[in-house]
Amino acid sequence: MTVSGNGVSGGASYGIYVNTLSGITVSGNTVSNTTSYGINVAGSSNITVSGNNVSGAGEHVSGSTKYGIKLADTSGSVVSGNVSHDNSEAGIFLDADTNGVQVTGNTTTGNARGYSRAAPGIDVRGYSNTIDRNVSHHNEDSGLQFYTGSHDNLVVDNLSYYNGDHGIDDLNAPNQRIIGNTVWWNYTAGINLEGTSTGGTVENNVSVDNGYNVSPCITPPAGQDDCTDETRTRSNIRVDSNSTSGTTVDYNLTWLNNTSPPAVVYVWGSTKYTSLSAFRTTGQGAHDTYADPQFVSTGSNFHLTAGSPAIDSANSGVSGQTSTDLQGNGRVDVQGTPNSGTGPRTYDDRGAYEFQP
Repeated sequence: MTVSGNGVSGGASYGIYVNTLSGITVSGNTVSNTTSYGINVAGSSNITVSGNNVSGAGEHVSGSTKYGIKLADTSGSVVSGNVSHDNSEAGIFLDADTNGVQVTGNTTTGNARGYSRAAPGIDVRGYSNTIDRNVSHHNEDSGLQFYTGSHDNLVVDNLSYYNGDHGIDDLNAPNQRIIGNTVWWNYTAGINLEGTSTGGTVENNVSVDNGYNVSPCITPPAGQDDCTDETRTRSNIRVDSNSTSGTTVDYNLTWLNNTSPPAVVYVWGSTKYTSLSAFRTTGQGAHDTYADPQFVSTGSNFHLTAGSPAIDSANSGVSGQTSTDLQGNGRVDVQGTPNSGTGPRTYDDRGAYEFQP
């Protein structure tokens, strides 16, 4: 059964509701300004939610906030190619009983409670899900969030930028694979593992200019915190004291254009590191690079330009690394660029985009 091509606006409950079903496709619908969730899938399996535009779910009032797209107790399903924006809670939400779901190729932006910084772009509480090739930006809280109950998820080839908290945030979420993402200009630590987020793998990412809550003040997105807030975390990659056990950080590219004190590149345990060489004393980051990634246009086009140190330098053998990038382009061995990567392909690029000569 397919539910497609509908316009739902101003509904007093859910925009579209799939309950205890299998084999349903919800595609190409426009859902806006619903009192409850825009699209709600519950107790189901083998569901496809694709190509929908969802906005305005819930209200900016405590107790009335709602997700744009919600999956609860759902398995073996796909959420792809949706634009979920300007909702009063996360654009896409997977609850603790949701597993084996692929969330791919979606855009989540502008999601905000409005009265309290809490709404992320994508919020995952389940396990064994794949979150790949999504673009999440200008959300009130983190771009991609994995909280208590979440574990063993693959987070790969995503772009997360200009969000009000972290680019990728893991709280009490163990055994996460965070591979080949591009994370730029998020308010606090770009890639964050805290609480009991042990056993994580953080490799092949480009994490640049995060933790911009520094002086001199750089104006954050509308509605976000003042950028002189000294209580918020900083750094491009942060692994707190409760999450270092079994965690690996390697083959990432980090960089800070704004080096005004305190310029923190990494946090490992309770120690802040202002240089890659200092961070390496922890035994981590042996193949990390500290250099300008040379984006086409910083802040608007995160593709790599020729000569970028991210080119042909990733670990293609790490679990979760893909043979294509955020846009589905294959890996390319760039002529004239030494292959400094490792694995079955020594020419994969770091970050979400593969350079295409």
